[in-house]
Amino acid sequence: MKKFIFLLTACFLNIQAEEVLKLESLDRHSPQIKSIRQDAMKTIRTIKSLRSPDELPELKFYEYTIKQKDDFFGIIASTGTDLDTVVSVNKLSGPKENSGKTIYIPNMRGVIHHVKNGESIDSISSFHSVPKQYILKVNKITTLSKSDLFIPMGRISSSDRQKFLNAGFTTPIASKQTRLTSSFGTRKDPFTGEHEFHEGIDLACPLGTPIRTARDGIIVVAGNEGGYGNLVVVRHSNGYETYYGHLSKFLVKEGQKVKKGDVVALSGNTGRTTGPHLHYEIRKNGKALNPKYFAK
Repeated sequence: MKKFIFLLTACFLNIQAEEVLKLESLDRHSPQIKSIRQDAMKTIRTIKSLRSPDELPELKFYEYTIKQKDDFFGIIASTGTDLDTVVSVNKLSGPKENSGKTIYIPNMRGVIHHVKNGESIDSISSFHSVPKQYILKVNKITTLSKSDLFIPMGRISSSDRQKFLNAGFTTPIASKQTRLTSSFGTRKDPFTGEHEFHEGIDLACPLGTPIRTARDGIIVVAGNEGGYGNLVVVRHSNGYETYYGHLSKFLVKEGQKVKKGDVVALSGNTGRTTGPHLHYEIRKNGKALNPKYFAK
């Protein structure tokens, strides 16, 4: 079903787009999902590589009715969008799925910007760290002539993300003590060279760095777990768990209650590693989530 869109009434957004299509399924093999994912990747490549704005796909929105079997993170994984995009476009207040609810999914990552008095296209571009030529192209304007804009590759604030997730997580290592060496998602395995899905992030740090629990919880694992090496798993409320791998020393025992910020272990180089670091995962109901969404 194709129709001209001038207002996404369910989201209270005055956004021009060429068309709205009915999305029937989240099956990754369906032509629609393939098209959305291809457009999303094309947008990422174009903007990150500072290519010509003419290479951007036209902005489209897909109308999708949430099914009973769906979950929020499955929706963003299937469509190739991200948390910031779906939250911003639909003004969602939390990740709880609402069967029967209609949401809108754009064919590129980005956020909605409500234009305020005194703003210019240059100030909006600077605020979102997105070059203005891409904002103008996606919104089909040459000057700031709209009250709402879609900012391709824009992000919501970390505080808004935390509010949405209602998770209250902190990072397990102070930022000055670490650096990110491997992100969440598909990567080349450092041992086999094959592409695999990395279900957490790797944070390089000196041996013996204190590892702090990201949230209140109870220790459910404190032992050696194969490739993880020495592993601590903390179970939190609302189905969340955090994993801390490759540790050198345990400072907690299974069954022990911990508070956010408590030191639970010291970092190490145990298990399947190429050097000292912390492997950190966040899971909800057993499903791995991208820790960057929870970063403060």
